[in-house]
Amino acid sequence: HFAEAFEITFEDKNSDESVCWTTSWGLSTRTIGALIMAHGDNDGLRLPPTVAPIQVVIVPIHQGDNRTEVVEYAEEIREELKDDFRVELDSRDHRTPGYKFNEWELKGVPLRLEIGPNEMEDEQVTAVRRDNGEKTGFNFESLKSETDSLLESVQKGLYNELADYLEANIREAESKNEILGIIGKNRGYVKTRWCGKEECEEEVKDEISAEIVVLPFREDSKPGGIQEEDEETAGKCAVCDEEAKRWAYFAKNY
Repeated sequence: HFAEAFEITFEDKNSDESVCWTTSWGLSTRTIGALIMAHGDNDGLRLPPTVAPIQVVIVPIHQGDNRTEVVEYAEEIREELKDDFRVELDSRDHRTPGYKFNEWELKGVPLRLEIGPNEMEDEQVTAVRRDNGEKTGFNFESLKSETDSLLESVQKGLYNELADYLEANIREAESKNEILGIIGKNRGYVKTRWCGKEECEEEVKDEISAEIVVLPFREDSKPGGIQEEDEETAGKCAVCDEEAKRWAYFAKNY
């Protein structure tokens, strides 16, 4: 027990010293890996704003004669945003704007603000989303509200993109042959009724190296609850044809 070995304790509701409950299966690194695999694209990371270390990066675009004015305006934008967002101003002179764009896209920063002479003169901001590359402009007065709205839209966009992908890759099967056929031709999950017997899972596993990877909770169940029989699960197990106890999701075992 790592908590005991490292003396990790807390004071419980009875003011007694208790040992923390801990896990040792690397959840933190696995969730980071899942996030990278799920959201990343060919240009690098795409981080959801809620977990991005830097939510907004400001990139000044200037030439030698207007550097000071453009950077000062970019700094003004940073000051306006810094109390509400995790923001970075990239004012490095030894890197071109194009290099900076690519670098911050690679790092997955959700929103890039491009500030050039035109933006400075008109007190405007040009914003580019990392999730879909859309570019939009707005004035300085609405900087906070527009930034907040864009980040919220990026967050929802990334979530909905994966939700749609997941839904498109879940297929239902009513028999073992359907399970084998679907898994043999498609990636993703097969949703099917299951009697609860390990023998049925093993039968599928032996034939196509697929196993049960998810036993879903009822939508209204409390954390830790189990799926119960109801009208939705009523039916026959796809493998043995006995009464089904719950839904199960099969997937290829790599």
